[in-house]
Amino acid sequence: MRALTKAVSVAASVVLSFSLIACGSNGSASTTDADSTEAQTTSMTEPEETTDTDQDADAKDETKDTQDEDTQDEDTLPTEFEHGTIDGNTYCMPFFGFTYSIGDDLNFANDEQLAALSGIVSDTLDNEDYTEYLESGQILIDMYAADATGYNNVNVTILNGESVGGENATVEFVRAGAAEGLEESLANAGVTNVKTSNSTVTIQGKELLSLDVEATKEDRTIYERMIFFKNRAYFGELVLAAPDEATLTQMSDGITLL
Repeated sequence: MRALTKAVSVAASVVLSFSLIACGSNGSASTTDADSTEAQTTSMTEPEETTDTDQDADAKDETKDTQDEDTQDEDTLPTEFEHGTIDGNTYCMPFFGFTYSIGDDLNFANDEQLAALSGIVSDTLDNEDYTEYLESGQILIDMYAADATGYNNVNVTILNGESVGGENATVEFVRAGAAEGLEESLANAGVTNVKTSNSTVTIQGKELLSLDVEATKEDRTIYERMIFFKNRAYFGELVLAAPDEATLTQMSDGITLL
């Protein structure tokens, strides 16, 4: 339990910190700054070990049938892991059964920048390399896009739940782990007033589990929505971040289920 909680809270704090770093950098953060962003986030995303909470205990008791109601049908998804690809302004992720289209004001990070954000040092990577990386318990940042200010951004993080959580690695459990420890994880970055709430989003008539996050740094509030996907042992988190709730809701329109 503790290993999974630590892993998903690390993932949550990494992606939220992208927006919060922009708050303290006079709006200069963008995808072209991905290498320096990685260096800044490294020190702020190592949470302390946490203990089980009542929320985690409730998540463990959720039945598999309940979980499946709020996730994609794995029978229709690929069986072998494949990382996402970019086609124009659209991120394509058939493995988790969705695409995400960004607006003209956002730009995707390139492969080199994504590797730096994930802490991967390699000239070329294939799906076998990514699979090995995930099975070692590491977190993969598969997509990141931001506008010129860095305040509006979207990203996808992926982890292998079984490598750190075993049979407890369900969508509810991963969401609980993402919520737990965020405040402590982000404290070193000067982030305060971290609030999380469980939610769902409806995409093409399908309800998906999500987590809403609100946090403050230097009197600026950032809103984030994490939408969870699962395929076999792998969990994907599509994370939307914006400086206001209206923009966050509008960004959800970029999601299409395959």
